[in-house]
Amino acid sequence: MVQAIVSWSVLGTIIVVLLGVGFGVLSMTPPRHRITEVCFSVAALILWAKFSFWAVTSTVDRREKLAVSALVFGLSGMVLVLGLSWIESMLLPVRESKAPPMIEPKLQGEPSPRVSRPPLYKSHEAPILKPPPKSPAPLAIGPRLGIGPEAYKEISDEQVGQWAMEEADKITELASRSMAERGMSPNAAIWRFTNEFNDCCAQDLKELRTEILRRLGPPAKDPDEISAWTVVFPELKYPELKGHVPERINPGAVTYYAPYLRRLGLRLKRRGVPRSAPIALHFSEKLRTESAKLPVGAVRIASEFSGEPHQQFPFGTIVTITTTTPFSSGYIVIEFDSGYAGAGCDFVDSRLVVGEMRSVENRDLADYLEAHQFRTYALAIGRTAFTPDKPIHVEAFGNNPLHVLMVTHFDE
Repeated sequence: MVQAIVSWSVLGTIIVVLLGVGFGVLSMTPPRHRITEVCFSVAALILWAKFSFWAVTSTVDRREKLAVSALVFGLSGMVLVLGLSWIESMLLPVRESKAPPMIEPKLQGEPSPRVSRPPLYKSHEAPILKPPPKSPAPLAIGPRLGIGPEAYKEISDEQVGQWAMEEADKITELASRSMAERGMSPNAAIWRFTNEFNDCCAQDLKELRTEILRRLGPPAKDPDEISAWTVVFPELKYPELKGHVPERINPGAVTYYAPYLRRLGLRLKRRGVPRSAPIALHFSEKLRTESAKLPVGAVRIASEFSGEPHQQFPFGTIVTITTTTPFSSGYIVIEFDSGYAGAGCDFVDSRLVVGEMRSVENRDLADYLEAHQFRTYALAIGRTAFTPDKPIHVEAFGNNPLHVLMVTHFDE
C-alpha cells in the first residue's frame, strides 16, 4: 500500500498538479504569489525526497548514482531558485523612473491636408442657423488653493468641471503613449507607467473625483463608473490588498476610465454653463467618382462598420461641411437618408462616436443617435477646433445611393 502511494506515478502526478496550481494562481486578480512559491517548493521537496529514496535503495553502480544525483539535484535546484527569484521580482517595489515630459497645452492641431474641389455632380445647401449670442460664464477667481480636498473650496463648479475634463484628456494621452511604446516587457512598461502616473496624476485625480461626487451628490453615482474606478485603484475598495500585492496601474484601465471622469466633469460644468441648442451646419455633397476621391491618407476608414475595402461598394458621396462659427468642442453629426457600409473623414484629432457612449453626457445627442442608428456618422471634436478656414470632408459609401439629410453640431 505504502509502496503504491510513494510510486513515481502517484508522486509525479502530485508534482504536476502542484506546478499547475502554482502557475494558475498567478492569473488570479490579484495574483497569489505566495501560494505559487509554496507550490513550487513543495513540488521540489517531493521530487528530492523520492529521488533520495531511490538513490539509497537502488542497486545500480555507485558512480552512476552520483552522476544522476548531481544532475537531478543540480537542475531541479537551479530551476527552483530561478522560479522563486522570478516570483520575488514581481513583488519588488516599483522602481524610480523619470517623470514624463511636460505636455504643452495645444489649442490648435496641425492643419488638415487641403482637398481639391472635385467636379460637382449634385449639391445640397442647408441654411445656416447661427447660435444665439451668449455671455461667457465667469470662471473661478484665482488658482487652486493648496493641496487636498479643501483646495477646491472657493473654486466654481464650471472651473472644477473643466479641470476634470482636461485631466481626463491628459491621462488618456499618457496611457495611450505608454501602450504604444515598444521595446520593453509588459511588466516593465506597467512599472514605468505606474511611476509616471503617480508622479503627475494619481493624487490629483482622486481628490478631483471626490470633489465632483461631493458636489453632484448621490444621483451622480454610476455603478459602471465605480467599477472602472476600482480597476484603476483596487486598494481603495479593498484596503487589505495594500502591502500584499505590488502597486501597479494598468494604462488600459486608465484609458477605459477616462471617459467616465470627463462625463462627470462635464455634468458639473453644466451646472454653471447651460448646454447650447443643436445648430444646423452648412454642407454640400458630391457623388463619389474615381477622380473625386480624397487624397491618399486623408480618409480615415471606419472599419467598425465593415471590414471590406470601400472600393468594392458601387455608391458613395463626399460631404463638405463648413461653419461660420468656430467650434472647439462638441459633436458633428451627419444624417444620411439610408444606411451605409462605411465612412471616413479628414478632421484632425476627431474621434468617432460609435457603440458604447460612455463619454456622451448630452442626452439629446444620445437619443438622436439611437433613433437614427446606422444612418448617422458622429465625430467628437478633439484638440483641433472646427473653424471657418478648415472645412471637414467626409466620404461615405455603400450598396445604395447615399444622400445627406442634415448636418448638426451638438454641444457637449
